[in-house]
Order: sequence, then structure tokens, then C-alpha cells
Amino acid sequence: MLMARLKEYDFFKRPIPRSAWHLDFGSSYLDHQMEQFSHLSTEDLLATLTEFAAYAITRSITDIVKMLSEISVIMASGRGTRNHYLMSRLREYMPKGLPLTTSHEFAIPAQFREAIKFETLAYATVNQLANNIPAASGATRFGILGKLVQPPRLAKGVTEYLA
Repeated sequence: MLMARLKEYDFFKRPIPRSAWHLDFGSSYLDHQMEQFSHLSTEDLLATLTEFAAYAITRSITDIVKMLSEISVIMASGRGTRNHYLMSRLREYMPKGLPLTTSHEFAIPAQFREAIKFETLAYATVNQLANNIPAASGATRFGILGKLVQPPRLAKGVTEYLA
């Protein structure tokens, strides 16, 4: 019953591109679900929420990625890759024939995901390369996100005041 309710959440009814924010699946949402299903054991709640995470991730992939047939592998990264149950459920939900691996297989430690993501965005900003994906974000055009801010000591005309 909990899984059925989670699958019917309004998030999945939003037009694509859609992205979750903290009010969608944040702590208040989780607290409410836990209250509603307090008769379930902690183990059942965690297993169901993990199952739902796998369902939601793969549903988003299949709903959004139009060229799925042209993809040879899906790469997962981040702390969730250490959750063997989550990874097994993700593999089960993946479209048939589409393997799931981790970034470790590509010599990218999964725990460095956030650092690599922000370094890539920074590199694009510094080099004036578009670093957004309109099809994923709903933006009307490509753009350069971020702002390059120099430390005060490098500002023109400041060096004589620092001496």
C-alpha cells in the first residue's frame, strides 16, 4: 500500500522536464509517510523506501531520456552505490538489456561525484562554455551558469592599498 501511494505522488504527474526539490521527498514528506504507516516495521519502511528510490530513479530515466536505445550503459555514482540492496533494485528496474555500473568502473571514485560535478561546472564557467542542459531543466536556451569572482587582493587598483 505504501509503495502504491508513493508511485502515485504528484511529482510523476508533472510535465517533463521535472526535478524534485526538498519539499517533494524531504524530511517532512518522509515523516508524514512514517506516521501514516507506523504499523510497519522499521525494516519494512526502509526496504519500501529504498524500493521506491530505485523505482523513481529508473522511471525518471525512462521518462526523460529519449535516446535510451542508443545508450550502452548507465553509470551510478555517489554514496548510494554502497547500498547493495538499492543497486540490485536499480538493476532490476533498468530497461532490459541496459547494464548498470558504477563510476568506479571508469576510474572515478563514486564519493567524488559532487566534487567532479562542481569542478566541471566551474571549468565550463571559466572557459565560457554552456553548462546547462535546456532539455533537462526547462531553460529556453543554453547558457553559462555561475560567476567568476576574484579574491579582493587581485582586484585592479587594490594592490597599492595592501602595501
